[in-house]
Amino acid sequence: MNRPNGWFVNLLLAAAVAGATYASPPTATYLAPDRHVAGLGEAVELRFVAGAAKDAPATRWPSDQVKLMLVRSGGTQQNRHAVRPARDTDNFVKVDIVQPGVTVIGVDQQPVLLDMTGAELRTFVERNVGDAVAIEKAGALKDDQKLHVRHFASAKTLIRVPAEKGGLRPSALATSKTTLTVELRLGLDPTAVKVGSDVPLTVYIDGIKKEGIKIEATNIAACKTSAFHAVGAGTGYFPLTDAGIWRVAFEHAEPVTDDPAADWAIYSGTLTFEAAKGAGQ
Repeated sequence: MNRPNGWFVNLLLAAAVAGATYASPPTATYLAPDRHVAGLGEAVELRFVAGAAKDAPATRWPSDQVKLMLVRSGGTQQNRHAVRPARDTDNFVKVDIVQPGVTVIGVDQQPVLLDMTGAELRTFVERNVGDAVAIEKAGALKDDQKLHVRHFASAKTLIRVPAEKGGLRPSALATSKTTLTVELRLGLDPTAVKVGSDVPLTVYIDGIKKEGIKIEATNIAACKTSAFHAVGAGTGYFPLTDAGIWRVAFEHAEPVTDDPAADWAIYSGTLTFEAAKGAGQ
């Protein structure tokens, strides 16, 4: 996917906080913990990165744009608001890992209203969305047509606590559905399955499964990207070709009729996790 660098994300977030609109396409952002494997009682540092999946640079923590951060572990879920770094100079927040297995962390950002032309939106859809219906509808827009576009962005990451003897047991939490506005829901726990497995993913927007959406899954170390589509019941599959950190993303766009301030909506959803070498063997 073609994504602007971190400076643009900072500018976009600043415009949104000021109640302004911005005249450029949005970008998805990933949650990037300082490590995906942690011990009980340890705190992980959680950052946002933005840009191409492999080389996405860290950006500032969008304190004023975090609508909700959920932390799900064991049998509980914490919903946190007003999530800010401990110091103004930090670009991360800390999350304590207090349960064995998998901890799921998700962030919903405040929707941002963008000003775009028909040509800008059509180009964005053709490059990033990969949905035939969206491409057709965007293709009917006039180049100079002025549009208000609402951008919804959500991000999710998985943190794994190994078992006492170093084993990895699949976690039901890794595959659980959350309340995120935009979500990639896993059909199996990729932190505990054998490399080479096919990983199912289902796309949800506002809790509803979405079909025909293009998803890209990138292994950072191997520089490998799999592009695939969510088809029947909004589900697609990608091969877990390598161990290491994975970043998965999709973007969707569609015209809206129930938002008096917007003509179109763009939805960006991301997921990050680490596949363990030798898991499932």
